[in-house]
Amino acid sequence: MKQEVCFKCISTPRGYYVFDRYSGSIISVSKKEFIELKKIEENKENTENSNILKNFQDRDLLVPHTIKEIKHPDSDYVDYLVDRRLSQLILQVTQQCNLRCSYCVYGGMYENRHHTNKSMSFELAKKSIDFFLQHSYETNNLVVSFYGGEPLLNIKLMKQCVEYVSENVDGKDVLYTVTTNGTLLTDEIMEFLEKYNFSTLISLDGSKEEHDLNRKFKSGEGTFNIIIDNIKKFKKKYPKYVSEQLRINAVVSPRMKNTCVEDFFSASDFLEDEQINFTPLSLTGLKDSVKIEYDYIVKREYEHFKLLLSMLGKIKKESVSKLVINSESDIKKLYRKLKRHKKVSIINHHSGPCVPGCARLFVNVNGEFYPCERVPELPCSCIGTINDGINVKKVKEILNIGKLSEEQCKRCWAIGMCSMCISELDCLQGCFLKEEKLKVCESSRNAALYDLYELISICELGYQIDMEDE
Repeated sequence: MKQEVCFKCISTPRGYYVFDRYSGSIISVSKKEFIELKKIEENKENTENSNILKNFQDRDLLVPHTIKEIKHPDSDYVDYLVDRRLSQLILQVTQQCNLRCSYCVYGGMYENRHHTNKSMSFELAKKSIDFFLQHSYETNNLVVSFYGGEPLLNIKLMKQCVEYVSENVDGKDVLYTVTTNGTLLTDEIMEFLEKYNFSTLISLDGSKEEHDLNRKFKSGEGTFNIIIDNIKKFKKKYPKYVSEQLRINAVVSPRMKNTCVEDFFSASDFLEDEQINFTPLSLTGLKDSVKIEYDYIVKREYEHFKLLLSMLGKIKKESVSKLVINSESDIKKLYRKLKRHKKVSIINHHSGPCVPGCARLFVNVNGEFYPCERVPELPCSCIGTINDGINVKKVKEILNIGKLSEEQCKRCWAIGMCSMCISELDCLQGCFLKEEKLKVCESSRNAALYDLYELISICELGYQIDMEDE
């Protein structure tokens, strides 16, 4: 009987390797071993005829291993977790916005959301806060976040909510956060954010040229100047708060000139490096495809190459673009994971989904619950309402999104490296479809293969880190 083995052969200019799903390790092999194992991987040679495969299996490597069931490890604890362990409440205080950014998920570029004139009532906000506090009994550090639209358009409700939380929370630390476009930062709002030590995220996409290309008022006028003036004023009034609690989010679009974005933040003297996050434009749910320019790809790949050189000690880290510097933590995470050689479980699921609603309970202006602010506000991803509570059955369904492609996941060599969740899936036909998931699966496997190749390559050149170094 033919064995069902699951591994991936990888060759570099310096050597031959096999990633073994069973043992969770990368194995260095000879060219002869590689050629035969590659044929087995591609089903061009029978496993029972391979002495090379048998020799590895005698060492508890490349062992025939079938995952019996696709099931998320938190599945059996969902009832308990959503009843007692909620950790973050995200209130969509308004769907209104004073800007019309070209790439905004509400701005018409995407299928799933649109700006409206709706705002959350204080009554709904109170019910949401009550629900959150009642179901976070065993969570010590709580997070309450304000989202939009542009949340500062409803600053009155934000103040009411903070006051209400302060009056009703019992002996727990609460962190408040807000995501804002930065155009409405008056003295009064700055004072409020500083007083309650908000973690504030402001959208700023780089230089005036690049920022104003996408982030505009309804009139079409760019917003760069007013945001820069507001940030500088904020820093002058509350320098300690701004340095510790204010962050910038720069959305990097393929339409933009990376050099302009990078040069702007490198030259900015009012922000520290650690205050800037770079976020790629989301390509899920777009009405029309976005053309990714060749120059954009070349620039990103070149800067990533410099990051690898810095990790090998060949160049100084200061010369690496801020656009890619955060990728180092992902490379280190994969390095540590493979070094620990964790064997795959017979009951398994890819690691992407968190428990919907438990990690981030998003409540929209209509009182509908969603797993987080990144998923579409559509029935297929709704996990309950303020009146009915959390739908545990729906939470388990979304948590176990891998069941859509169960047979493929059971046989996938990259299941341990997959981080897919529903925020990456289109839901344009009213439900999550196997066909749509399989499209993302292909890109996820390609990304995993690229990451393994890259890590192997730098390890060949001497890369090592302390396993306990964080």
